[in-house]
Amino acid sequence: MSPEMPKGLMELVQEMVLGYGVEALAEELGKSPNTLYKEVNPNPEEGRTHKFGLLDFRRVTNRTRDYRALHKLCLECDHVAVAIPPGRPGNKDWFSRLSRISKEFGDHVAVVGEALADGRLDRQEARAVLVELDELIEAAVADRLELLRLLEPEEAHR
Repeated sequence: MSPEMPKGLMELVQEMVLGYGVEALAEELGKSPNTLYKEVNPNPEEGRTHKFGLLDFRRVTNRTRDYRALHKLCLECDHVAVAIPPGRPGNKDWFSRLSRISKEFGDHVAVVGEALADGRLDRQEARAVLVELDELIEAAVADRLELLRLLEPEEAHR
C-alpha cells in the first residue's frame, strides 16, 4: 500500500466547505452556492475564475471549526497555529500553569523515549509524540498569553 499524498491547501479548503455544506456557508457569506463552489475548486486547470478571499476563509474556518487548511497555510509560511486556551487565568494560577508545563514536558519526554527505544520513529509513534508536543505547546501558550496580557498594550505584539 502506497502512502497517501499530502493534500494541498485548496483541497483542504474545499473539503472544509463541502464537509460543512456549501449551501449553508454560501448563505452566511452572502453569495450563491455555485459561486462558493467555484471559489474553492482546487483544480486551476478547470479554468477557475473565482477566488476565495482571506476574510471568507476566516469566517468559514471559524464556522466549521475545521483547522486543517489553517495548519497547512501556516506550515507553508513556516509558522504554527496554536489554539488559545479558554478563559482568562488570574495571578494565582502562575504555579498551576508552570506545573502543567512541567507535567506536559515530562509526558512528552516519556513518549519520545518510548518511541525511540528501538532506535527509530514510525508514523504511529510520531503521531503519539505530536499529541504530547501539542499539549506541551498549548500549556506554554497559556502562560505566554497571560504574560502578554500583563504587558498590554505596549508590548503585547512582540
